[in-house]
Amino acid sequence: IIGEHSNDESWCKAQLASTDDPCVIKKPDLVLEKMKFNKKQQKKNYKTLEVNIKNDGEASTENFEVELLINNKLFKREVIKKLTQSEIKTLQYKIPNSKIGKKYAAVVDSGKFVEESNENNNAKVIRQ
Repeated sequence: IIGEHSNDESWCKAQLASTDDPCVIKKPDLVLEKMKFNKKQQKKNYKTLEVNIKNDGEASTENFEVELLINNKLFKREVIKKLTQSEIKTLQYKIPNSKIGKKYAAVVDSGKFVEESNENNNAKVIRQ
């Protein structure tokens, strides 16, 4: 709870009509919006997979993990330093032909470190 009066229940109740309610904790919402192969960036030795992550919540967040799995095996894990409210970040993964699979899964906040307003939109799967 945020604010110097946040532990004062009567003060918080009086603020409910306010548009900027200090009794409500604003949270981020990390969403895996889109995941697709970029056909323009396909090369002889690899394919490029693009993953779009959006913070659809009401607060910024920092230092969360994103994992890419190919055929249920971890291909890459990386840390996103910061994602502000409404910001979209596009990650590009160059996947060598030797690692090409049939099932691709991306998971945002894979370590479950970020308290989000919606925890049910953190993964996306595509099949080839």
